[in-house]
Amino acid sequence: MLLFYADAHGNFEELISVARKYHSEIKGIFLLGDQSPGQPLDQELKALGSGIIAKTYFILGNHDLESKKYIENHFCIWQNYLNKRTIDIDGICIGGFSSTYSEKSIFFSNNNKTKYTIDTLKSKEPLCCECLSGFSNMSLDILITHEAPSNHPEGCYKIDEAARLSQSSIIIHGHHHEDYESSLPFGTRIIGLGRQQVLYFTADMLTNNFYF
Repeated sequence: MLLFYADAHGNFEELISVARKYHSEIKGIFLLGDQSPGQPLDQELKALGSGIIAKTYFILGNHDLESKKYIENHFCIWQNYLNKRTIDIDGICIGGFSSTYSEKSIFFSNNNKTKYTIDTLKSKEPLCCECLSGFSNMSLDILITHEAPSNHPEGCYKIDEAARLSQSSIIIHGHHHEDYESSLPFGTRIIGLGRQQVLYFTADMLTNNFYF
């Protein structure tokens, strides 16, 4: 089982409650941005134990970029930052695309995580087309994003392009705090999650239209 959790905004209680219930079945947890953690994520999730925390992956949302503290509180599991990376879990390939703001806003490296300023973190330059090039080398079952694709009234067309390039079967996103399902013209299915909503996902759902 995979768990997806959207828009914690500092509150992880629902995720912890669900994860405790299904602890032995969980293969991975995916945080969809706007975690806005008030303390390091491994402390926010310590009730789940180190084994589950090691299997927790994340992307960033717009609110995560509002504070140096929020960014630094992700560093304890930074190796699981999934932006433009993939992970295969029991044959399900998941890739990530963080908030559609420029990576110039987070220009530190894994070896130097303090090379930024609050002004830089707050910059909101749209991602350039070159930033999408890596997706053409992927073949994804699930693409996790923060914002919705363009068929949402407040969505972003660059997410459509990332899904198309990576041949994603499903997009799972947060940001808009809306629980809904839809699809893109080229067939990628969309699952939007509400604020602090948990999605339980199993392999059979890749071919099943009913998720909740």
